[in-house]
Amino acid sequence: MRRVSLILGLGVLVSTLMGWGQANSQTAAPVLTRVITEADPMSGLGPTSYLPLAESMLEKGRFDLAIELFSADLRRHPDSTISLYQRGLAHMLAGDQHAAVVDFTTVIELDPHHSNAFFNRALAHRASGSSSAALVDFDTALVIDPSMGQAYLERGLTHFADGARERALGDFTHATKLMPEASRKYIRQACMTMDGNDVEADWRAFCGSLVAHEVQ
Repeated sequence: MRRVSLILGLGVLVSTLMGWGQANSQTAAPVLTRVITEADPMSGLGPTSYLPLAESMLEKGRFDLAIELFSADLRRHPDSTISLYQRGLAHMLAGDQHAAVVDFTTVIELDPHHSNAFFNRALAHRASGSSSAALVDFDTALVIDPSMGQAYLERGLTHFADGARERALGDFTHATKLMPEASRKYIRQACMTMDGNDVEADWRAFCGSLVAHEVQ
């Protein structure tokens, strides 16, 4: 799934359904009915349709509704890496990085080769201020999938922010080869932040090549 870049605020709609036991089933039913009705008043959907409706709410940016619906699906399918992963995305985009890390970690425990879970957990770690944990997860994502250009770009940006220019340059070079158009604007912004009197020759050449490409 493509990464959505906007980080939005979360308005919690109702209490989470994940911890509710059988004794609360009578309460859960009307809550879910209200969630589904607000998400799609014309749906008439039943429990088997939680996942597609949750995915629709995630795509539309209704992260509060998406989280509730993914949670409802996980009550029926606790080991669903699809719902866990996408609920993690909803948490991350809603600004709850801790909840996102928890969901991505559970996905990784169920599927240790889920490169996207490592990648997005890295983003959540970085958004929480832990660049070291982010770099570990970026590394693992790229071991699993060396063709993940977005991981090279984001790891490069993390290295750059940490002052590790040489490592950043290596990652940016890979990113421009794997996803040239999507990565250039971010890397060019990094180039523009550097003092012209304090730029290594290899960086100067690399940034110059980006400018030359845009002029062509």
